Amino acid sequence: MTPARITLFVLVIMVSDTALAATKQQEREAFLEADANGDRQLTKAEFKTFLKLLAEAGNSRAKRAVSFGELGYSSGFSTADANSNGLVTPAELRQLR
Repeated sequence: MTPARITLFVLVIMVSDTALAATKQQEREAFLEADANGDRQLTKAEFKTFLKLLAEAGNSRAKRAVSFGELGYSSGFSTADANSNGLVTPAELRQLR
């Protein structure tokens, strides 16, 4: 591998890591803001707010869900709520990555 290719490879990794860190930070901030009662779990209504906040921050998956309206929110919530208890936790969201 040439020095130029190595440099490019390292830059791609750095940008990817930075983007991933920014995305995780955005998710944390959106979760905390959406969690109206501070119980570290999202109800269906709080999850809707969470998706809207992520979409506003530029998250493409959230934008897609929001574009489908109530169907997108319900589908996203059902997918995220792995144990079907009516609440979404940070651990359940991490499983989606």
